[in-house]
Amino acid sequence: MKKRNKKYEITDIFVYYDENNIIYSTSSSPDNSKQFIVLDFEKQQEYFVEKNLQVGKSLVKFVDDENFELVEISEPTISTVHTLIHKIKETTNFQEECLIQRLEDRWRFKILEKSKTELKNQTRNLNFYLCQKSDIHFLFRTIKLELSNLLDQEFVDIPYIIKDESNQNKYSLVTEQYFKSYGLL
Repeated sequence: MKKRNKKYEITDIFVYYDENNIIYSTSSSPDNSKQFIVLDFEKQQEYFVEKNLQVGKSLVKFVDDENFELVEISEPTISTVHTLIHKIKETTNFQEECLIQRLEDRWRFKILEKSKTELKNQTRNLNFYLCQKSDIHFLFRTIKLELSNLLDQEFVDIPYIIKDESNQNKYSLVTEQYFKSYGLL
């Protein structure tokens, strides 16, 4: 669907879908690098409350270039987008396969040496999502990392772009499950 330059309302949500039109995420802000539709408050109520549609179990059905509806998937369908979201928990265990530190002005990502050996020829992008603490469906930021950078370096630092990004009482960090274990220091 073509994205239009329009002013969005504060109550609008952005519904992201994959190439099979399967809904895999919602957010309170648009990401123009992904396919999305916009739902106003009434449509949110209709689809997600009254019809009880769910992320990963619904798809966008286009009537034409301007009109669509959300429908429940009637048969199991495999999405090419990972829908298993893993909330990264605080830890004091330095043996988690993927460790993320909150530093004063940046995130620091590190994977264990034994995992580096097992993954040495892998190429993949890893996405981490900074979300509202009380509701992971409200996305503030996406942090993209290339696995190869984590394999080649001791750690990878990513600067904060939000003033209080390290505030653990305000934000949660979630990801698509790739490693066996994660820890947030």
